[in-house]
Amino acid sequence: MFNQKLKLWHWLAIGLAIADLAILYCVNTRPDGLAHIYFLNVGQGDSILIKTADGQHILIDGGPDNEVVKLIDSILPPWGRQLDLVILTHPHADHATGLIEVARRYQINEFAFNGLPYPTETYNTLLNLIEARGIDINIIDENDKYKFKRSVLDIIHPLNSGLDISANPNDTSVVAIFDYLDFELLLTGDIGVGIEDKLIQNGSVLDVEALKVGHQGSRTSTSQDLLSIARPEVSIIAVGHNSYGHPHDEVVKRIKNFGSKLFRTDKSGTIEIVTDGHIYQVLTD
Repeated sequence: MFNQKLKLWHWLAIGLAIADLAILYCVNTRPDGLAHIYFLNVGQGDSILIKTADGQHILIDGGPDNEVVKLIDSILPPWGRQLDLVILTHPHADHATGLIEVARRYQINEFAFNGLPYPTETYNTLLNLIEARGIDINIIDENDKYKFKRSVLDIIHPLNSGLDISANPNDTSVVAIFDYLDFELLLTGDIGVGIEDKLIQNGSVLDVEALKVGHQGSRTSTSQDLLSIARPEVSIIAVGHNSYGHPHDEVVKRIKNFGSKLFRTDKSGTIEIVTDGHIYQVLTD
């Protein structure tokens, strides 16, 4: 009889544990009506994870190494290893390398990139892995719009038919605006001032709440004209220890003089913007 009671308590404990896990699953996976945008602290490189208000997961770039996987794992639950969309803005290793391990570990519904050939082992390893895993592939065009119920990711560069394979790969970066109701975020990849000017001239740059500063704060990006048109209230520089002088002092000064509040991943760690589509808050580690 005593042993039967022990067995009963044993199975009861297991049942309660399973119930707790089920509740935890529901709490952690249920959309909360807020968009969460994480500028991941991957060092000298870019990686941005977006959790839309309706529960979709978008990853833009993967940084220079596998650190991105640890960071994503800390945000998404272990049973939620699915990414609805992964975008590689351009083929440089500080954006592409981490996506190799992401592609191995996560279920990816769609992979999008600019489609240019680039002769590096890292880039081609990634593309071969994406193809081998049977992931849907989209070569991005500036007219693409990714619609996620109440959110839209609007691609404004590059115009695929006009890409020059001899161009600086930075200038082939995918540039997008994430739009959730009244909140807009401009994501500029590593484009330089020349491409910024073209986007301004064709009316693609909008008044936004937040800006992902181009190319780790390089002096070749984030012109005064871009700031004047985009008018970001908040600017984020994704940067780590480097020998390039990023972010350059003149860019930091330009952003601050404009009146945009500046955040840096090398100073604050992973930076999160949370918004209900009307008001937003910036959180740091």
